[in-house]
Amino acid sequence: MGTHQIILHTYCPEIFVNLNMERLTINIPETKSSLVKQILKELGVVIQPEKQANISDFRKKLANVSVWSDADLKVFEESKTAFENLKPQRW
Repeated sequence: MGTHQIILHTYCPEIFVNLNMERLTINIPETKSSLVKQILKELGVVIQPEKQANISDFRKKLANVSVWSDADLKVFEESKTAFENLKPQRW
């Protein structure tokens, strides 16, 4: 007997300008999965469908990741050092 993982997205309807979503992942026993999904859907919860992992797609994406040289990273180190050396003015 296994478990099903459900990813839920909920929102606060009182806020119209910004739709606040909360993501919740729960593991449900296989025997209760359909019942829990039905109850959650009736409560207005959006259940994200399970995605099947495709290893070849992941490999293609990883192959396109750019590599940064030491010169590229030096800019970040210099910025970090400059920021750490800032002295706030006294009033």
